[in-house]
Amino acid sequence: MNVPRSRTWPIVALGAVTVLACRPAPPVHADWHPDGPAPASDDDDDAPDVAPAHPHAATMHAWFSGVGEVRDALIAGDRDAIARQAQALARTLDDGSFPAAWQPSVDELRSHAHAAAAEPSLDAAASLVAQMADECGACHDALGVVALVEDALPPDDDVPEGTSAAQIMARHGFGATRMWEGMVAPSPRRWIRGTTMFVITPDCAQTQPDEGTHCERTRSLARRAHLVEDRTARTELYGQLLATCADCHAAARPAARQ
Repeated sequence: MNVPRSRTWPIVALGAVTVLACRPAPPVHADWHPDGPAPASDDDDDAPDVAPAHPHAATMHAWFSGVGEVRDALIAGDRDAIARQAQALARTLDDGSFPAAWQPSVDELRSHAHAAAAEPSLDAAASLVAQMADECGACHDALGVVALVEDALPPDDDVPEGTSAAQIMARHGFGATRMWEGMVAPSPRRWIRGTTMFVITPDCAQTQPDEGTHCERTRSLARRAHLVEDRTARTELYGQLLATCADCHAAARPAARQ
């Protein structure tokens, strides 16, 4: 990733990634059902124009936000923040107010969160975060609510423009977020939109040599990810991409504080 180690723009760039990659999670749609789409009712004529909020909407919103906070801490290369956010997510997942059908996926998420909190390696933590996203998508797929989850995601048409180092960073943040959503929903369209952003973004010539290496690696990983459809392969490649972002930002953090 391309975070120069001079002046003060790394702080701005990391902030841009956080804004792009961690927008407030939208509420789950009111017609969402924990065991799949709700069956049609014979009393539709008597149904209110606006369905009441689903009893588990707040839970899903909290989990979506919590997993995103862990991802953002990882992208920033902040090991202490990863531990804090992963521990917070694990506590949130301890809330037992969800359908029994969700239990296996909740257990997996909690296990990954605990492991990420204790993991000293950014590369290994990145792999765990990617597995969290995959577990979310697998659960949504199993429950038959993929379309509803995708509809609840924020718009994906606010594409950053420009070719400066900071603007390229913002475009990378946009791409990484779309790929994340592509796994969590799961949404092949968002995955492709994310990988495409890396591929079409101008080259990394504006970055310093060592940061340019990270930048080029993210583009290489995105090109490979663009072509794969297998969930396991996507999870592995996304984990490597997150690790590359984390390594670059972790290296830039001391320079940003000078």
